[in-house]
Amino acid sequence: MKPGLTVGIAAAALFSLTPAFAASASANTLTPQQEAMRAAAASAREDCHDLMHDDAHEYDACLQAHHANVKGRSAKAQQERMGILYFAWIGAANSARTGLPGAEKSAHDWLPRMRKQQSAMKLSDHELCPLVEGDCKSRVALILQMEKELQQKPAASAKKATAKP
Repeated sequence: MKPGLTVGIAAAALFSLTPAFAASASANTLTPQQEAMRAAAASAREDCHDLMHDDAHEYDACLQAHHANVKGRSAKAQQERMGILYFAWIGAANSARTGLPGAEKSAHDWLPRMRKQQSAMKLSDHELCPLVEGDCKSRVALILQMEKELQQKPAASAKKATAKP
């Protein structure tokens, strides 16, 4: 494991991000909502995927641009945002497991945004899983582990701030 990586990020090795999206899920098994999210994730992947292996900041900027280009509050716009956010987190988490500088922070930044959108759309983790090929069980476990880490960080920072020298 690379120095500085947390156990949760290292667990990302349990799932891989491949160029094929939802190869195991045929178009017949995706709802129209999932198909719209999958298409947005695929579009973001096409434009930003190569960056996630080289530069976390450029990867983030590319995905920020995709996200900003989705205008309005329609159901379709919400679905597109969800697909982009889901892909953004998966790519960042995958790059973090390889030790790409800045990728762990990127994954930690994308996750709350993804979860907020997911909550607003009332989607389960299992409804998101078929959008991007990979091991759903491991991916959900990683999401939960990373959320736990994010919740512990503010508590650890508060303890440091109040500790007596």
